[in-house]
Amino acid sequence: MDGLRSHWGFDTEMKWENCIIAVGEFFLYYLAVLLSKIERLNRRYLIKERLNFGKDIPNEFLWFHGASLGECKMLLKVIHPLKDRYHIVLTTQKTEVLAFLKKEKCLCHIAPLPTKKALKNLKVKALVLGENELWPAYVNAVGEKKVALISGRLYKKPFGINLSKLGFVCLQKDGGNWKLLKNSGQQNVFFKKDIDASFISFHKEEIKPLLKMIEVGGKNNFTMVIIPRRLEEINFFKKHLGEVLKYPKIQKGKITLVEEFGKVTEILENSKRGIVGGSFSKKLGIHNVFEPLEKGAYTFVGPYGRKKDFYINEMISSGILIQLGNSFKELETEIYTTSQKYLEKEREKILNSYNSFIEFLIGLAQR
Repeated sequence: MDGLRSHWGFDTEMKWENCIIAVGEFFLYYLAVLLSKIERLNRRYLIKERLNFGKDIPNEFLWFHGASLGECKMLLKVIHPLKDRYHIVLTTQKTEVLAFLKKEKCLCHIAPLPTKKALKNLKVKALVLGENELWPAYVNAVGEKKVALISGRLYKKPFGINLSKLGFVCLQKDGGNWKLLKNSGQQNVFFKKDIDASFISFHKEEIKPLLKMIEVGGKNNFTMVIIPRRLEEINFFKKHLGEVLKYPKIQKGKITLVEEFGKVTEILENSKRGIVGGSFSKKLGIHNVFEPLEKGAYTFVGPYGRKKDFYINEMISSGILIQLGNSFKELETEIYTTSQKYLEKEREKILNSYNSFIEFLIGLAQR
């Protein structure tokens, strides 16, 4: 914690940040109340459920919160061994992620509005936040010492939050990427896989490099599957890709488009190559590179995102990730990568940080 304090200047007062947060919360709450009266918006964003969070949860509970489906899947792995010991609620900011999570055997809710007024009825043992989900209102409502940040992915001091005062902090650089928790590694070998190239979590801003990669794949008669990051961009991809198949149908030399949520894992299990979206546009951030790696796929990234994610440069220079050049000719080669040793090293870091997290929970229970 001392390192965090000195690195980001945590000894200084944050009164001005707290003032900005208080004013923002005031306007956000009453704006949400007004918007909740518009039925179309309320159905789309579940605003009333956000305003009334906690009223239907009478018992004290352990609150886990993530944003993306990847974060929530990671949190589900953490929840699994704890669910018989604690009353657990998992929340997400995204309605499409919530629809997927409701299939799991876990109490799931849309995330509460991040304001003091919306959170006043909470009875929380501890709040466990995944990666970047550091909402000041959540932390203040629960109490700093009862908050844990796991698999943190931070590049600057979070606004309105003093990390050194949280009960537990585990950053990916030292504690590993917890998305690898409880998954067994696989060798990067090309056999019994029907998909030659899967394009994972691509945005419309990446359409130009995507089309060039598809051209390379077409010349090599690849079976190609494209997974858009956002479902609302499906029609955009259909327009620019032309004739496509609908997943699960796949065919040599053809493009398949995935039009539903939650299919990444099963697709990667059947993929020789995984090309990670978010890394082909300066405007975006690189997405999860560990998902294709742990499924035994050769994992490719674009030119952007290395400066933000400390581990990307290291993984490229170590041969774990393959960085694509302007011609994308790297897609044509079958290069053995050293992902297995890297994954084993990451899992060792995860195990150590996970044990420390369990000690944090035990310590809370004994208070």
